[in-house]
This record gives sequence, structure tokens and C-alpha cells, in this order.
Amino acid sequence: MSSALDDVLGSKAVDGIPLTRRTVIADLASQILASEPAVGAFAAEANARATADTAEAVARQAADTAEAAGRQAADTALDTRLTAAEGALAVGLKPVSASVLVATTGNVVLTGEQVIDGTLTAVSDVAVWNNADPRQNGVYTTGPGAWTRRADLDTGAELLSSRFLVRQGTIYGGYILANTNTTAPLVGTDNITFTEFLKADPSVNAEIATARDGTTVLNTRLTTREKIALRRDQAVSSAAGSVATKEATLDALLASVNVRLSRIDAAAAGPIVYADPSAVGLGNGSSWANAYTTLAAAFAAVVAGGSVYSNSTQATPFPTANITGAIPNNIEWVTNKGAAGETWISGKLTAVWTDMGAGIFRCVPVGTVAAAAYDLKADDSAGTVTGINLTTAANVADLAEWGIAAADCVAWYGLLEKEAVGTATPAEGKWSVTGGFLYINPPGAPVLATVQTLACYANTTDGVAFTKTGTVHEHLHIHGDLTVFFTPSATAGTGYSVKHNNAKGCVVENVRSIMCGYHAIGFIGTSEEGNVMRDCLTTQHAPDSATGVMNPYVFYCDLTRDIPDAGHKGDNLVFLGVPLLKTSGAPLALTLGPGLGYSHTAGAHIMGGIIWSRCLQIDFLAELAAKHAVVITSQYKFIASALSGGTFERFDEKTWPVKAIGCKARGRGAWFQQEVDYYDCRMTRDGYGAQGDLLVLMNSSAEVWHFRISDSKIWTGECRRGWSGTQVGETVSFFGCQILFQATGSNAAFNPAFLETLAASAGQFYIERCVIDGIVGNTMSLFQGDGTGGGTLYELCNVNMLSKGDNIVGSRITEAFDSSNGGVAPKPMSYWTSTINGGSTDWLSAPSPLSIA
Repeated sequence: MSSALDDVLGSKAVDGIPLTRRTVIADLASQILASEPAVGAFAAEANARATADTAEAVARQAADTAEAAGRQAADTALDTRLTAAEGALAVGLKPVSASVLVATTGNVVLTGEQVIDGTLTAVSDVAVWNNADPRQNGVYTTGPGAWTRRADLDTGAELLSSRFLVRQGTIYGGYILANTNTTAPLVGTDNITFTEFLKADPSVNAEIATARDGTTVLNTRLTTREKIALRRDQAVSSAAGSVATKEATLDALLASVNVRLSRIDAAAAGPIVYADPSAVGLGNGSSWANAYTTLAAAFAAVVAGGSVYSNSTQATPFPTANITGAIPNNIEWVTNKGAAGETWISGKLTAVWTDMGAGIFRCVPVGTVAAAAYDLKADDSAGTVTGINLTTAANVADLAEWGIAAADCVAWYGLLEKEAVGTATPAEGKWSVTGGFLYINPPGAPVLATVQTLACYANTTDGVAFTKTGTVHEHLHIHGDLTVFFTPSATAGTGYSVKHNNAKGCVVENVRSIMCGYHAIGFIGTSEEGNVMRDCLTTQHAPDSATGVMNPYVFYCDLTRDIPDAGHKGDNLVFLGVPLLKTSGAPLALTLGPGLGYSHTAGAHIMGGIIWSRCLQIDFLAELAAKHAVVITSQYKFIASALSGGTFERFDEKTWPVKAIGCKARGRGAWFQQEVDYYDCRMTRDGYGAQGDLLVLMNSSAEVWHFRISDSKIWTGECRRGWSGTQVGETVSFFGCQILFQATGSNAAFNPAFLETLAASAGQFYIERCVIDGIVGNTMSLFQGDGTGGGTLYELCNVNMLSKGDNIVGSRITEAFDSSNGGVAPKPMSYWTSTINGGSTDWLSAPSPLSIA
């Protein structure tokens, strides 16, 4: 019969016929059966198949309905998770709290030890997050009796936006749970709600690490079932369009989900906190739009292993910040990730000024005033106003060699002078503080409206200072493009651009410091090991100093013990020696003391293992003096150290605690400093006439000074003397150097010399394998000794007296003072296998072998 039925229906099998047609066929079969008994078997088969098809259709419909309900439930659950997580982000996430042992998988009784998610508790921290009574949710510490809420999460304020890691558990082990209340709940009264943020497994961490760089988005965190459900729903909901169109729409939907999940995952893992003073969003640090507006808030939110991304412009900078408290270890501050590609911090403070008449204005300042300015602005690269010309061949060459743009080095001017005593009537161009008011008298008699716009001041604050409460903060890495502007305090320990208290293994990179105070970048306090400054620029440093200690880059430790191998490094640091400048562009102070780098400890202790490499120092004192017709008294150092003790072996560079490698100094104020081993360095000194000592070793009977210079090039112009001192140590040495010394003027008070030893306690200079070219004047000597101390040994040297016009006549190669000119019997100066060319040999003490041409 089946073949006859197939003939009736054609080649299509019965199972492929819609139900309505099958019913018709069954009716026809009944009619046939009534009239033709011969086809009974045929009709019976048709009825049976129709009945089976109906049952199958009903079953399929039920299955489809159930599957659709399951898909809807899965989609609703996913959306609930996303919405809850995003809600938590909207109220701002806190750093991850202490972890818990397990998280509940359903309702639990809050008493006694029990098995939760496959783990037996034993006075354990448990996250209760899905109890039937949500008011009971929270973090508890278990016990044999009633559980208690853990002390750090037992109030609504502590629970709000909290997060914590679940350490163990079959289902939730490794997950991070987060509170989703929008306001602080009243514990015991309000519902307390949490959501599952992520599984903290290695693959998730790798995804986050990739996403941090902004190069990719996170892969979908959806399960396979959730992906399938989304695809089926999309296919059902799309009434029209090609398969490709539907797939494209589905891909867009999945991408949207990925974005939501990646944002949640990144925030839950805590790697990035955003900071931008111009942000106007929620202010929770979750994105650039919702960035924190202060650095203090951002660093309070970042967690260990995370990052602070900052963005600000010169027009809208961050205010200064003092970062204190529980600063986490292993964090980075990236200062060039935002739209501006840079971060600015400014100590400039504005105020509401009152016109007091007679050109004087006053305000109520915040803090202790360090400086006041009027119409503060930058000069051009040619130094039209200030005289700081960055376009000269020498400056262009040096800046290019160190990769510095001239635009980043232009001099700022506009400072007012401080009156010597407090007064309410400062002279024109000056300021003063008295009676709790800041008084200024800007030049040119401006009106109040102009003063409101152009006047500003700075207090004794740092640009940004890090101080971890009670301990050392470790491995904070600052890099990107950070500029700290206008913190010009002369008060000890203030006015830093970036300051680290009690730091270990921290790195500061890519910082530009303009118009800073006591130091520019420094590691101080108990910062005893492994800190680095790299690729930084500082200019216009410190108001004034006669002490010579206000160096821009400093490593200091106040521990009262030796630190023989601190391991600090200063690499590729640039210091442009420009003082703070008045509204006219002239120097604010004429006594200056900074030098590029300085390392020291508290008291009589050694700090060793200090390396300064490829650093550049240029001072512009000659240009300023010429432009503004002033006399500047300068004792700029170069690389300096303040140590007591140490071996300082002349022929063993490993015994020197501080090393300068590949560094360069140029200008009228630069000089080498004590207790440093200089290697492959370059010193170009434009002399200062009668004031122009290249290096004066301090006249202190309490200290013995040492330095070692090798394979370096030294050029001096118009200096009074080169190296001189009353307390020269036994390890003042030159190895393989090229030296050109010029002293062609005359001075009634001095007999200028390249090398001079003066006191009875002085040690011995040692010069080996050096080429020394001396251009000296009529009354000057190339080498000079006075007193029973001193004595100079030259070995394998080539010494040349060079002619400069007629000045060579009467010049002395070496001179040893005798009683006729105030001295006592000197120690000998010895020349071993050396050659001396030119000049006279008055009072020459030279045991053989000596060659004099």
C-alpha cells in the first residue's frame, strides 16, 4: 500500500508533508475505505502516520518553547550581570579588599563551621552574597557559634563598592566579587548586593595586560551556550536581510558585549585608574570621561600591580599633590596616555587681589609664600628678553646630542623680588608678606583688572611628593611626558618637582622641571637602594644659594649607617643652569650654587654605588651677565658627593663610591667636585677672570678631598687657576686626559696657576699620561706649590706652553714659593719621563729624568 500512497503523493515522502495536507489525505483515505474495502490497508497506514506526525509536532513545539525560555533566561541573567557590574563601576570601585576563603553558592545559616562550595570552614572569612534575606549578605568570619561581620567590611561605607577575591571553592574559587549598592547600605536594614566580576585566572590576566596597551579589545567572556543563544535570537529577530547581513549585525552585537565586558574586567582587575583635571563625568577613575580630577584621588584608588594614567595640558594643569598613606607597591604612573599626550602639574596660585593704591595690591595667600610673579611668560629661543640664546652653534649641538628640543628649554621670566623685611609698601618690582597678606608692586602701574589676570604666586610645596605611611614604597615607575612648573621654594626640602620619601626600586623618567625649588627630582628619607632618574630635564633652579647644595638631581638617605652599594643611577639627565628671572629678564639673585647631581647621607656615612651616566650641564651665566650688565657670583658644581671615609685608591676605580661616566659640563660656573671618579667626561669652562677658579677644593681643616679624572677632555678659558686647595687628598689624580688651560690676564692679588697646592697638610697631585697645553700670562705659572704639603708628580706627560701674542714672555712653567714671597720650604714637584716645552723655568724643582725643550 505504501507504494500506492507514494504514487498518489509523488516522489515526496509522507514525513515531509505539512500536517494540514496529511489531514486531507486521511479524510480521503476514509472515504476510499468506505467505498472500496480493497484500500483499507492504505487508509490505515495514512491515519497512523498522521497521528504520529501530530504527536511529533506537539513534542517539537514543547521543546522549542522550553529552549526559547532557557535562552531568554540565559540572556536575562547575562544582562543582569552586565548591568549590575556597570552599576558598580558608576558608583566607583574601591581597591580590592582582603580576600575571602570561599563564597556561598546559596542560602546559608550564619552559625557554625560548615562545608561551603566544597571547602570546610575553620574560623574562615566567607562571602555571603546570595542569602534568601539579602540584608544578611556581606563578609563574615566563621566560628563554632554565630558568625560575625569582618571588621574591615562591617559598615555600609566600607561595603559600598568593595571588591574581594575568593581564594577557594569548586564554583567560585578565583572569582572577584563586588558590591553593587548605589548608596551605602544600612547594615541590618538595607539589602546588600554583590555581583560576580571575573574569574582571576591566568588567561584573564593576559587579556587585561593586552587590553592595557590599548592595542586590542578583550576576547569575549561569554560561554559557548551564551554565544549560541545570541546567534539564535539574532536569527529569529531578523525578519529580513541576507545571511551575511544577519551575521554582520550579530558580530556588531557581540562586539558591543565585548566592550561592556572588557570595561568591567579591566575595572575589576584594577590595573588602570584615570586622572584628568578637565574630566566632568562621574569622577570615579573608570575611564577618561569619568576620570579623577586630582592625582591624590587617583593614587588613593590604584591597587598593587595597577597603573595611573594621567592627562593634562599647560592651560589646564593638575594642582600640586602630596601623595601619602598606603601607597601600593608595583605600580606605574603613565603621563602620556590621554588625548593631550602629556601631563602638566603647576604650582601657580592665583588670588583675589585688592587695590591698595600707589601701585600696590594685596591678597590673602594660601600657605607660606615662596615667590611672586607678574606676567610670567616664556622668552623665545634666541633669548631676546633674557639673553638665554639657545640658537648658538654650541647650544644647538649639545641639545641635539642629548635629544632635547630647544622649545622645551626656553627661559621663563616675570618674578618679582622679595623685600628684605616684611612691609605693606614694597618697592616697584617687589613683593612682601606681612600681617597675613601678600603685597605686590608690579612694574608699570597696572590696573586691578590686569593684576587679577597676570599676578600669581607659589607656596612652599612640591610638585608631587610620595610618602608611604610607616614604611618604604617600592617599584613606582613614572614615565611618559610629565612637566612640573613653578614650585620655586628656597626652603630646605621643599619645591621639588618630583619627590620620593622612603623609596626602593623606583624609577622617574621623562620629567621636565621648570622653575623648581630646593631640588628638582630627589629620593630622600630612607631611600637607600636601587632608585633611578632617567631622561629628565630641569631648568631655572632655586631662587638663590651660597651654600652650593641646591642640586636639581639628588640621592639622599638619612639612615645613620654606611650604605656601600646603594645602586642609585642618574642617566641622561640635563640641567640648564639658569636662575630665576625678574620681569625684565635679569637674574633674580646673583649668588648661585646649584650643580647637576648630588648624593649624600646623614652624618659621617658613605653612600656608594652611585652612577651618573651621560648627563649634561650647561650654564648661561656669561650670557645673563652680558645681557643685563650684572656680576654673578657662581660656584656651580657638576657631579658632587658628600662622604666621610672611604679608601679612594688612586689606581683602583672600584674603590670610588660615586662615578660620573660620559658626562659633559659647559659654562662659566661649572667645576668638578670632590669624592667622584670622572671617566670619559668633558668640561668646557668659560673663565670668570679673577673669580674664575675651575675647581676650588674647600679650605676646611676638617675634611680631606678626593677626586679622580680619567680619559676626559678639559678646556678652560680665562681662569684664575685650575685645581687648587688647602686640603688636597692623596688621591687627586688625572689619567689620560687632554687639558687646555688659559690664564692670560694678570691679577695683583694672585699668581694664577693651573695646579696649585697651598697648605702644609695638602696631599699630592698625580698626573699620568696627560697632554697639558697652557696659555698663561706674564705673571702666571702653570704649576705652583706652596708649603710643606703638596707636591706634584707628572708621569709620561706632554706639557706645552703655548704662545698667545706676547704673553708667553716671562711665564713660569712651575713655581715653588719660598720665604721671599711668604711661603715655606715646599715639597718637590717631580716630572718622570715627561716633556715640557716652552716658557721659563723659574724656581724649577725637577729631579731627573726630565726633558725640557
